[in-house]
Amino acid sequence: MLSCCFFTPLLHHHPLQKLVGPGTPRQPQPIQPPKVADFVEGAPKGGLVLVAFGSTTQTVVMTRTDMTELARGFAALAPTRVLWAIAEKGLPDGMRLADLPLGANTLVTPWVDYNVSAMLGQC
Repeated sequence: MLSCCFFTPLLHHHPLQKLVGPGTPRQPQPIQPPKVADFVEGAPKGGLVLVAFGSTTQTVVMTRTDMTELARGFAALAPTRVLWAIAEKGLPDGMRLADLPLGANTLVTPWVDYNVSAMLGQC
């Protein structure tokens, strides 16, 4: 089982790992839920992209067109996997998750432990 790593000094990060944003130090924890862990663990050498804009950005700034274009863009990244933290309530204009043209390489989850970003270099 793959676990989230705690934040380590940048001198010890994986060469393909890029820290974008803050990390919070804590002991490794199993990635939850299991569906997300399986998705991350099965990522090909092309890697994994974690997308998390936050609820304010999603509901205030993003339009229906923006969300559709993002979904299409993420699909075009295949075989790289995309883990997209977005809740249906965060979609604009009454849009539903089912309305998004998601590729097979994209997993939408309503919540992601932000420490999950520390394990991106493991994929």
